[in-house]
Amino acid sequence: MTIFKRFPVAVLICAAVIALCCYWGYSRVYVPPEEDESTSDNGYRAGESNLNYYLDWMQDDAKMFTAETADTIARRNLSLDGTYRSLVAIHTVSYLNGKDIETYARDLAEDMELGGRDMLLLLDSDTQDWYVVYGPGLQPYAEMNTELRDLFRSQLSPDFFAVTSNRRVVLLFDALQEWFETNVPPAEEDEGPGTVQRATVHDIFFGILFTLLTNIWWILILVLALTLLDRTRCRNYALTHPDGHDPADPFHPLLFWHHAGSRWYADIEELAEYDREDMEAEQENLQNP
Repeated sequence: MTIFKRFPVAVLICAAVIALCCYWGYSRVYVPPEEDESTSDNGYRAGESNLNYYLDWMQDDAKMFTAETADTIARRNLSLDGTYRSLVAIHTVSYLNGKDIETYARDLAEDMELGGRDMLLLLDSDTQDWYVVYGPGLQPYAEMNTELRDLFRSQLSPDFFAVTSNRRVVLLFDALQEWFETNVPPAEEDEGPGTVQRATVHDIFFGILFTLLTNIWWILILVLALTLLDRTRCRNYALTHPDGHDPADPFHPLLFWHHAGSRWYADIEELAEYDREDMEAEQENLQNP
């Protein structure tokens, strides 16, 4: 059909094909799993099969808790991690190596590489003192009021270090669970690795725009080079075909909008006609000095 040979129609079809290809590519984009600050080197943190992972976040050097309590705390951390991507590490000591408790706790938190939403509770059985360090991800929620600070102060009273410490630490986690529910929004669920997600129209549009902007200079250079090549080829074709377009020997442009019958092609033919007249005039002058 001749309608498909018209320049505007060809441009529209080409643009539609490019748009559909871009939409398909961006809408089926591969999204790798994001690395969360609270994710350990072991990868997946939540799940019964990884309960040992949460047990490792409780270091009871002062022997304050039973194995049953440690298991309970690990399960509470599993629940917090699954909902809020947070956990509360507990470290008990009987001496601070000559440091004050704040310095000891901060150094320990740095060595443990806590995640952005994690906490560290340091308990010193010798001085019956404690200190809490929390990551930057919890800072906006912990510092919006004194609720978290008051919670720790009420739960970690002097009798916490008595024989009731096992029961009291469970009550502490119950209070922390309520605090999270009230103050901290649940973390968004992560997609599994290698998941194919559909991007929004907004993502597709800006993805295509970004691709074009980052490659615009190479595109312009390529178009310019092909235009110059087409110009030379079309001029030579027009000079060798003074009668115009020859269906038996058509001109095949590198850029489709330079086809025979286009405005560009007509301009080149006009320039070639001027060149032909100049060549004929020069030849005539040589023959008739």
